[in-house]
Amino acid sequence: SCLGFLLPPASGFGLPSLPDSCLGLCRALTLSELTAHQRAERAWLAGCWARAVLTAEADRHDPTPPIGLSSRYYCILRASGRESPAVVSSLAAFRRIVGPDLGTSVTHDFPSTSECRVFFAEELEQGHQAEEAEGIGPSLSHGSFTGQHLFQDDRLAGLFQQPASIPGSSLQTFSPLAEQRWITVALAFVKELETISVRRAEVAPKQKSPAVPPALPKPDPPDQLSRKQQRAAAWAAKKATEAKK
Repeated sequence: SCLGFLLPPASGFGLPSLPDSCLGLCRALTLSELTAHQRAERAWLAGCWARAVLTAEADRHDPTPPIGLSSRYYCILRASGRESPAVVSSLAAFRRIVGPDLGTSVTHDFPSTSECRVFFAEELEQGHQAEEAEGIGPSLSHGSFTGQHLFQDDRLAGLFQQPASIPGSSLQTFSPLAEQRWITVALAFVKELETISVRRAEVAPKQKSPAVPPALPKPDPPDQLSRKQQRAAAWAAKKATEAKK
């Protein structure tokens, strides 16, 4: 379920503004209908709303405005049988954790890990203690956020976690999350290949423009006749004229 972008005025509580510390996480948030700052604010407000939902200050979710990009990462703050937040990078893993009952879950999806970081940053920014923050959205506790390395090197190492048993899990609709580590390795490998390709393209010598063929030498103009030759030619022309008469 997607969380809201703006809380209704009747909610009775205000939203903290986006802290400057989150702006550095969004330098690469481009290629969308929103600016980098707007995307960061979108993720921040979604996290604030999530916290409000989990603390019973808000009782419903509203969808965030679209940004014209596909979601690639799913933040799960609350799900049936789930004791701790999680971040997954596939819809199959998301459905595996959340199960069929989306109504009781608190989740959000984003196109980048930077927005996930902003989504989880509210609790850390407000300086709550770990024991106070445990299980309180929209963030992980200090210990779980820094200790599990959910976003290590942007490869989401430790991304997939074994969830508690949920109804229908024995049917093996999706691959067990324990096997998803191989997907994580594959994603990291693909990203490394992309990085190598970009680096090779940067250092590769630029293709030279095709060489222009040398211009063909122009034929030399015919040699000019000497005065003697000119007189001979004039005499020959005169004789030819007289002969015709």
